[in-house]
Amino acid sequence: RHPVHLVCTPLYHMHGFVLAFRTLSEDFRVVVMPHFEPEAFLDLVERERVAFVALVPTIAVRLLKSPSIGSRDLSSIENIILGAGATPDWAIRELIALTSPETVKLGYGMSESLAASFLRGDEWLEHPGSVGKPIGVETLVVDEQGNPLPAGEVGELFFRPLGGGEAFRYVGDAVPRTLPGGWASVGDLGRLDAE
Repeated sequence: RHPVHLVCTPLYHMHGFVLAFRTLSEDFRVVVMPHFEPEAFLDLVERERVAFVALVPTIAVRLLKSPSIGSRDLSSIENIILGAGATPDWAIRELIALTSPETVKLGYGMSESLAASFLRGDEWLEHPGSVGKPIGVETLVVDEQGNPLPAGEVGELFFRPLGGGEAFRYVGDAVPRTLPGGWASVGDLGRLDAE
């Protein structure tokens, strides 16, 4: 029996499309919802024994506001990926309570594929608000003048691929935000901690 991926996010968005394509290539059975409705989602999870779902914050919040979610069988779900935006802390905590800390994974990234990070729910509980350590890149946080900021200070995130090379290019006239030394940004704000 193939594991089931329930696609409830739009396929025109990178989050929905990439994960649907990935699970197809990994021999999942993929069930696509024409549009998200909390009760229909929960019905499909129970009936199809869904193992994998990817949720954006709006869908996670709508799902958690379902009056029936506490009585539903979510035991088949092995992986919940939260991404494509900041999910409220209360929603992350509720998803962990309904499933398990190991089931919930938070992801951070962007369509430009400049950087990505993942964090399990148990790691998030130890570091609430974190998106984890970026993978395969160096990270720099700078102020409005491009000066590096110390750990704990919020600023613009810049990333540089380990081993060098160009981070990404836009098609057409758009130019990425860069700093000398191969650093690039998509304009996200964040901070680093001591770890």
